[in-house]
Amino acid sequence: MVVGGGRVARRKVRGLLEAGARVRVISPEATAELVHLARSGRIEWLDRPYRQGDLSGALLVFAATDNQQVQEAVRQEAEATGQLINVADDPGRCSFHVPAVVRRGR
Repeated sequence: MVVGGGRVARRKVRGLLEAGARVRVISPEATAELVHLARSGRIEWLDRPYRQGDLSGALLVFAATDNQQVQEAVRQEAEATGQLINVADDPGRCSFHVPAVVRRGR
């Protein structure tokens, strides 16, 4: 589950897809790449704001919005339900971290 539809969310989605994950994105807006991935059926995109209860069934949750209230609401729901949460802009509020990866050529 990725809550957010901007550049940071796009990077999270790319990594999840490369790992073979089924990905759901929740955001009232999305980058052109995320829209394309949704239209091609590679991800599920809920074109609306996050709502309490949206995290149901998710194994990993990424909060990747630019709205601190939404970030906190997502974090609180994930923690309350025992889900793994990564808050993109605040490592101290994460239950797991994603390492940086540098790719150069093949």
